[in-house]
Amino acid sequence: MLTQSVIDAFAALAGDDLSWPVKGSSRPGADVRTRLRDDILARQGGICAQCGGDLSPEVAEFCHIVARGPKVKGFLPGNIFAGHPSCNASTKPVYDESGALIRGIEALPITLLARPDVVPMEWTPFPVLRAMGKR
Repeated sequence: MLTQSVIDAFAALAGDDLSWPVKGSSRPGADVRTRLRDDILARQGGICAQCGGDLSPEVAEFCHIVARGPKVKGFLPGNIFAGHPSCNASTKPVYDESGALIRGIEALPITLLARPDVVPMEWTPFPVLRAMGKR
């Protein structure tokens, strides 16, 4: 389950500039992202962790517990959940062209999540998701 100590650990991994210099944290390809989003949404039981409402695959977006950096996205199990576009937009940081944070929050406080219990702490590994598309 997502706890404040898990959030703190993700913030430490991301570092002060939120550039996520951690192996395996970069944004996967589009084909894998589609399968990953479906996998995460299924693990959440079709519930948006941000607001607690029902969420359909047609509108689900990736939301980050610790905000993405300008270069690397922080795609690590437990740091990503599926949410509504409006829920995602309410917490998404905005960066300028140089990658500096203009506005937004750097780490999502657990109090902003209606359902931290549905944030998946694991997902199907990327190699398996990739292989699913090659059948």
